[in-house]
Formats: sequence, C-alpha cells, structure tokens
Amino acid sequence: MNKLPLIQLPNPKIKGYATVCLYVAHSTFEEPSDMAGVNHLLEHVLSTNDEIDKDIARLGLEQNAETHGGFVRYWFSTPPQHLNFCLKYLFKIANKPSFKNVKREAHAVRQELISLLSTTDYHTELAALKVLFPNSSYLRGNNVKDMLKVLPRLNSKNLKKYYEKYYKNKMFIVISGAKQLPNFEQTRNVGARFKIPRMMTSILPNNKKIIHIKRPEVEKSQCKLVFYNKPVEKNIKNKTRDTIHISTRILASGLDSLLYRILRGKLRLVYSVSCDAFVEPYGTLIEIEWSCDTDKVERCLKAVQTVIRNFTPHHFNGHRDLYLEQMVRYSVLTSKDIVELYGEELVTWGKYEPVDRVIRGVKKIKASQVASVVKAYMNPARCFMVHASSRGKAPINRLVK
Repeated sequence: MNKLPLIQLPNPKIKGYATVCLYVAHSTFEEPSDMAGVNHLLEHVLSTNDEIDKDIARLGLEQNAETHGGFVRYWFSTPPQHLNFCLKYLFKIANKPSFKNVKREAHAVRQELISLLSTTDYHTELAALKVLFPNSSYLRGNNVKDMLKVLPRLNSKNLKKYYEKYYKNKMFIVISGAKQLPNFEQTRNVGARFKIPRMMTSILPNNKKIIHIKRPEVEKSQCKLVFYNKPVEKNIKNKTRDTIHISTRILASGLDSLLYRILRGKLRLVYSVSCDAFVEPYGTLIEIEWSCDTDKVERCLKAVQTVIRNFTPHHFNGHRDLYLEQMVRYSVLTSKDIVELYGEELVTWGKYEPVDRVIRGVKKIKASQVASVVKAYMNPARCFMVHASSRGKAPINRLVK
C-alpha cells in the first residue's frame, strides 16, 4: 500500500467537498489485439466493487469512473467525515479488488457501445482515427465492432489476469480539498505515465485526403477538416497549446470570428462552424467542422482554406482577454476541478503547472505568435477531410488548392 504514490494537490480557495482520485496510467493506447475494450469493462467492474452504489446517496458522495485513451480514473467528491471511507475504497481498487458482476457490467457496456453506432460523430471520429492511428490498439479500443466481438470472452479470471499484468505499479492517488494527510506528498511530478501511441505524421497523397462515410441520417453534408502535426516539445507545451487555443477562438468563436464572417455572414453557406485543438504527447490536432448542403462542400472548403491562408489575428486583444478570464475562473477551482485538471496533466505529461503560472505565460503571448502557429500547425499539406452524408460518395475526391 505504501508503494502507491500519494500526491497532495493544491486546495481550492472556496471550502467544500474534498476530491480524491485514483489514476491508472494504462488504457486503450496499450490494449492487446485480442482484448479491445477490456479497460472499459474493467472500469465498470472496479467502480462497482463492494456494491458501492448503495453507499453513494446515503453518505452524500459523488462518484464516477472514466476510461480515456491513455488512462483510467476512479474518483470521489466527499464531505470531510467520509474521506477515509473513499480512500479505503480506492486503496482496495489499487491493491486487492474483486472482479464480481462481470456479466451485469458487460451487458451495460454492450448497451453503451451499441448506442454509439447510431451517432454520426462516432463514425467520423473513427474514420479520422483510422487515418491517424492505423492498425493500433488505440484504434481497436475505439472501434465498437471490435469491442463487441471481445466482450463475450471477458470474465472474472481474464480480467484479474489483465489487471495484475498491466495495472500494478502504474497507479497513483491525488487529493484536493483536505488537510495535509500522512504519507501524502506535495509534488508536481509523478513517475506513472502512460505509453504514448505513434501517430501518423507523413503527408498523405491527394487521392487519400478525402474520407467518405455514408450515414443515412445525414441529410446534408457534415465535414471535418483535420490538421495533424508532430508532438510539441515538452518545455514549450503550455505556451504552444495556449497560443493555438487563442487562434481557434479567432477562427470560430462568435459571429465576428474569421470563419463565421465568411461562411455564415458573407457566403451564407453554414449555420455554425467550430474549431478545436488537441495538444497531446503523440501530436497536435486541429479540427474544423461544419455542416452544409452537399453541393456547397467544395465552396465551403475553398473558403476555409482562404481564411487560413490569409489568417490575421482579428480582435486578438479581445480574444486573449476572454481566454485569460476563463483561466482566471479556473484559478477558483473546486477540488473536483483541481483533481481533474492537475491529475490529467500528471498522468499525461508527468508534471503539472499551477494555473496562476500558466496565466502569466498567456499574458505574454503576442498577436504575431498566434499568426505563426496558424502557419505552422494548419499546414494544408498535413490535413485531410472526413465527409459524411447519405450519399454513396463525397462530392469531391481531393482537397482543392
């Protein structure tokens, strides 16, 4: 038990519930080919040990578990008087859990997976993963059909064997909102990090840059333009991430953003457009999504490419100020927010930076740096488009220049 790293995170400025969380630095990134989805089922089984659901409402607890690409986490938010109860439960998961109710939880997982098959977002995301992570455990761990094939073969015996092989010595516990506890260390570093998957970074041939998904429920066209890049150097990760996020706000946050002004305001081709960025250890992704009439796809794509090519940091000061304000709000976090934010940084990058330090870095970002990251990370040579509609093929067969 003492070998399990115990980390005391900063406490929230406003007193309330404490939050304690067990992180497992292993998940779908590393699943064997014949065990696709095993971590999802393990999450369900371990989070229902000792019929814990019977105690949640009685004690006034909030409890949940989540499976992510690189890690799984099990957490409680609790009144101070029940903190030891929650810690004891998490220690049991980390040391000697039971593997009961597997059939019941497998049925719940099956229903959850089947529901995904009817959503367009699932199919477009899977199509992007097939390009970025071909023949990988990460792809299999997100492929519902692969997981449904494996699910009936999972039982208490092979779940326990998997746990013993892959979970031991890859766990740590973080806590926020409680007084300094014995054996808990105040540190911003941890050794338990997940294995980073290899992402495709080569330039695709032009005839491979349009991926079409036929979905009968999509009356028009749903388009996702994906820019992919090599990993950011760890020492400049925060600055690069925040600069990219400011650029996505300039592109698609509000009706006066660059993409809205053209696609919705001037050309009247779309109702909405979004731009999101993901700075991960395996690489940096930027995704632009919109929906339009199928015969307008090419025109929309040309407009998006023109905006990116001629990017200017429109209303930079306003977008940076609002981004800063949202980060300032993060500095008044609940214990649950702190555990989620800093814990994820620990299991992903091995250390976390306090929000106030990140804020000081954002204040130094300049408009010219935002323009530079758009040029560097939205390179037209390193992108592809996922297109979904009820038709048999996409209206274009290559990305226009």
